[in-house]
Amino acid sequence: MIPDELRRKLEELNRGPLKSVTPPAGARPREETPVRLEELITGEVVGGPEKSFYLITRGLDELFGRADELTRELQGVWLKGRHALSEDDLSGDWGEVLRTDPGRVLFLDIETLGLTSTPVFLIGTMHLDADRRFRIRQMFARDYAEEPHLLEYLARLIGEYQVVVTYNGKSFDWPYLCDRAVYHSVGMGAEFAHLDLLHEARRRWKAVLPNCQLQTLEYHVSGRRRVGDLPGSMIPDAYHRYVKTGNARQMLDVIHHNALDVITMAELMLFILQGGDLTWE
Repeated sequence: MIPDELRRKLEELNRGPLKSVTPPAGARPREETPVRLEELITGEVVGGPEKSFYLITRGLDELFGRADELTRELQGVWLKGRHALSEDDLSGDWGEVLRTDPGRVLFLDIETLGLTSTPVFLIGTMHLDADRRFRIRQMFARDYAEEPHLLEYLARLIGEYQVVVTYNGKSFDWPYLCDRAVYHSVGMGAEFAHLDLLHEARRRWKAVLPNCQLQTLEYHVSGRRRVGDLPGSMIPDAYHRYVKTGNARQMLDVIHHNALDVITMAELMLFILQGGDLTWE
C-alpha cells in the first residue's frame, strides 16, 4: 500500500488521482515476450550458418534530420579548404585528414562488455558512399561466438580507408579491437592515419568544460541532450540479458546509442574545422 502522505505528493506531481493497487498474493511481474533482433531492426545476416553476424546499414538521413547540411558542410571543408585550423594543427593528424578524400575517412565507435579482456559485440562506423552521402554501418554479434566474425569483417573493411576518426580510440577502441583480434587469431594489420577527437577536445576545452565526455561535447556543440539513453555502465548487463533471453528490445537502445556516438563525432569534427569555440557558464 502507498502511504497517504506519499500518495498526496504523487497526486500533486501527476495532477491526478493515483489508484491504490494491492497485487494478489503470489503475483509475479509480467514478463516481456522475447522479440528477436531481426524483427525489430532491418539488417542482413553476413556469413554462413556457423560464421555470421548481423549487419545493419542505414543512411544518415534515416536517423538525423540535419544529414544533408552536415554532409554538405563537411565536404566543403575538404573539397574547398574552408577550415579555421592553425599551422600547428595542420602539421599533425588534421593535415592527414584534409589531404585525404572524404570518401576514404571512416568514423568508428565500439561497444564492449568491459574495459579489458571481454568481447566487443557492436562495432559502429560511418562513411561517405559513392553518392557522397553518409551511411552508418553497425556490426552486431547476436551471441558471444559471433565476435571473431565481426573482427574479420572489420579487418577487411578498414583496409579501404586512409583515415579513421574516433573518440578515445587511440587509447581504447583501436587497442581493444587489436587485442580481441589477437585473441581470435584475426589479422588486424591495416595502416591508417588516426584522428582522436578526445585529444582535440581536451586540448581546446579541458579548462572550460566540466568534463570532455562525448555526450558533454554533444550537448555543448550540437545542443542535443539524450533522453532515455542507456548509460554505458548498463550496456554490458543489457547485452548479457539479451544473449540469455533472446529478447532484443533493449538492444535497440544500445544500437541507437552507438549510432548517435558516430554522428556526434562528425558534428564535433565539423565544429572544430569551422573554428567553433566553447565557454562554460
